Amino acid sequence: MKMSKRLLSTVKDSAFFVIGEIVVALLVIAVYYALGIYLENVIFTYKVITGAILGSAVMIVNYVALSFFVTRAADKIIELRGNKEMTEEEIEEFTKENTRKIQTTVQLSFFIRTFSMIGVLVIALLSGQFDVIATAIPLVCFRPIISARELFARRSGAAAAPAAPSDANVTEKETVAEEPAEEDETAEEHSKEQ
Repeated sequence: MKMSKRLLSTVKDSAFFVIGEIVVALLVIAVYYALGIYLENVIFTYKVITGAILGSAVMIVNYVALSFFVTRAADKIIELRGNKEMTEEEIEEFTKENTRKIQTTVQLSFFIRTFSMIGVLVIALLSGQFDVIATAIPLVCFRPIISARELFARRSGAAAAPAAPSDANVTEKETVAEEPAEEDETAEEHSKEQ
């Protein structure tokens, strides 16, 4: 099965998020350890380590699943559209017809991922094998890690890295028109040259 360029890009973008979650887990463990040394009521046990690992693992799977679902939905729409040239009206009509598919995919992904995170917290709480706070902290660090990634992209002077996929920033019109628009511009330039 051939991987799309968009999927390969998503895999590369996921590396920063994975590193960010590992850093968060290590920070949680280090803070608990330091507090355990200096405070009597904070106890550092294996449960802190297992909680931090569990929380980070769930968020990494969450991010990769989100990226996969959004990329797959976009690729399906682009495949449906094909390489044919379309006028603005045709693009608008095509978008209206296929918007529901993308929305349904992203919404389903959101519910599955949200319930899995809630399930992880419940398991952590009920099992007694995980520190609940150490599990929860990596779960809430999604947005700060994404913001840090965008900050690093801006500071490095690189072309602005594409925003990480999120349920809120997937716009169907951009998804439908993204790749074929480049081909349309090339076709227009070619026709002007002739």
